[in-house]
Amino acid sequence: MTDSPNSSPSPNIEQKVIGDRNTTIGVNYGSITVYYGSAQVQDVESIVPTARKLGPNPYKGLLAFFEADRDRFFGREAVIATLWEKFRDLHEREGAVRFLPIYGPSGSGKSSVARAGLIPELGERPLPGRDRARVAVMVPGTEPLQALAGVLAQIATDERVAVKKAREFASELTLQNGSGQFDGLQRIAVNLPEIASCPLVVLVDQFEETYSLCKDTEQQRAFVGNLLYAAGSRSQYVSVICTLRSDFLGETQKNSQLNHLFSDQGFLVPIMGADDLEQAIQGPARQAESPLDQGTVDRLIEQTLDREGALPLLQFALTRIWEGQGEGKEPAETLKQIGGVGGALAGEAQRVYDSLPTEAERAIARRVFLGVVQLGEGARDTRRRAVLANLQAATDDATQFSGVVKRFADRGVRLLTLAGDEQATVEVTHEALFEHWGLLNEWLDGSRDDLRFQRRLEAAVSNWVNQGRPEGSLWRPPDLDLLETFREKAGNNLTTLQVEFANAARQAECDRVAETKRNRQWLQGLTIGALSAAIVAIAGAGMATWQTRIAQRETQRAENQTVRALNQTAITHLSNNEGFDALAAATRAGWRLQLLSAPNRKKEVLNHVKGTLLETGMLNLWEYNRLQGHSQGVNAVSYSPDGSTVASASNDGTVQVWQADGAPIATLEGHSDAVWAVSYSPDGSTVASASNDGTVQVWQADG
Repeated sequence: MTDSPNSSPSPNIEQKVIGDRNTTIGVNYGSITVYYGSAQVQDVESIVPTARKLGPNPYKGLLAFFEADRDRFFGREAVIATLWEKFRDLHEREGAVRFLPIYGPSGSGKSSVARAGLIPELGERPLPGRDRARVAVMVPGTEPLQALAGVLAQIATDERVAVKKAREFASELTLQNGSGQFDGLQRIAVNLPEIASCPLVVLVDQFEETYSLCKDTEQQRAFVGNLLYAAGSRSQYVSVICTLRSDFLGETQKNSQLNHLFSDQGFLVPIMGADDLEQAIQGPARQAESPLDQGTVDRLIEQTLDREGALPLLQFALTRIWEGQGEGKEPAETLKQIGGVGGALAGEAQRVYDSLPTEAERAIARRVFLGVVQLGEGARDTRRRAVLANLQAATDDATQFSGVVKRFADRGVRLLTLAGDEQATVEVTHEALFEHWGLLNEWLDGSRDDLRFQRRLEAAVSNWVNQGRPEGSLWRPPDLDLLETFREKAGNNLTTLQVEFANAARQAECDRVAETKRNRQWLQGLTIGALSAAIVAIAGAGMATWQTRIAQRETQRAENQTVRALNQTAITHLSNNEGFDALAAATRAGWRLQLLSAPNRKKEVLNHVKGTLLETGMLNLWEYNRLQGHSQGVNAVSYSPDGSTVASASNDGTVQVWQADGAPIATLEGHSDAVWAVSYSPDGSTVASASNDGTVQVWQADG
């Protein structure tokens, strides 16, 4: 193929129309007919009209090149020729899978190469023995099977909207044959009119949406399976071309055959060299008989060469230069005014932002753009795809929010890219915006810590919602305290779900504090009562009459030693600031001492125990009692209506019933799995328990 712009193919375009333009069925490009899936047909006529004396603007701005743009798509002649040859080889090689992957980074021109290059080339120069063909152009979206079924239904019925047939085809695409292979696409193709003489080429543009937008792994598997099975059929009725962002290459590992095809047959779109860039810059201008001066061309090449994702920015700058010429400005003057290739995009972003009439709308724009930045930790910031609903604050007017987003996503601006239906997503179209838009960098510099916290909050809220909003997934202090501080600082920037999460977390914490206070007061009364009884009993014991026998003295001496040991244990716990354990040991010493008859109580032991009890009783204890007996974690406790007993439920599969002072009453066994709830009857006579074994059991409270 030649580099001369005058030799670029100008395909014969015929539109078969039933009714108005929205019912366009297909477009003829030489020997092929192209059918467009949902949201694709509007790109058939994509020349942007202007009122300039120079005529229509021949550059694409931020839009990709499509089939109808073949006559102004320059600089990729060698790449197009290589792709045509690779596609031909796949059809001539025995046993080959006719699947041609075209991949590259964002902004590398892969979609343009496939759609404005290879497809029109196939129409102008058909494969040997294939004088006619049909091309089904689609993007996967959130429902790739439905997208494929829709464009197939158009071909089968010759109708722009064929809902019934599309539904039928979508069902067929989910079916597997006896070998477990998805053969629906092949079966549909076999029954298309004239399939033997007019085979089908499926062009899947933006193949990465199969993974980024479709979250149904079974649908992903069926979609890829149908493409591979049909492309490998010996009938050669179906061939597949796909374009993929190279940062999604890892996703191909989900299907080993697909992964090998990308490795063995894939084509990496190369960067454009200086000569190619000059053709892309000058070709459309020369064709419009208004070539640019060489100085401007050289500066444009310098600002674009070897820069990742710069091709759309170059086209955008060229669009502005062309418009400037229509207003009498020299190209060099316009290029300087817009700040060069990258600056043109930043200037457009600032222009749209400045055009927003209210502060509320500007606040929405700021929040949205910050939400689509993936913060670089030690590296440059990159773009992030965000769920649109997660960027809408609870106080936003829905219409106003939608209007702001659409202003930046408008077809003529394309600063933001929207995708999806039920759960719409948004991302910045070109990462060059991060480098060149000064206002966005100001926002980022002053918000990085808040953004990190907000992303963490967003993940926590998503987890809480997905699990059915359980209390256990809510934040507690200190995270809750940080959330309250952030909420005060963020003002009206929290989403509805984030506000609900914060409110639920605060309410749950208030309930926990109140419950803890009630339990502490009850246990404190219970423990002080037991402590007082012990002290009184010990004091009164000194007045008891000496009644014992000589045969009991050794036993009583040993008991005194036991009391001493318990008292010493209490003193040791006190020295280690273990207040509850000290109280428990001192109380046991007091009760053991009470069992001894008065004459056998050693005076020094009595005084020591009384002193230790008084010292522990004056402690401000957080813990008042400890009931131990379960072999695994405790899930729930319940007090009897009169407060005299406690029942506990455990992962060990048992319910234990205790006296309030900690003495065990009964162990209730019968569940085959963890017990997670327990409750007394109103009269305290029975206990009900609920278990993971799927049963609720009712017991006598005393076992």
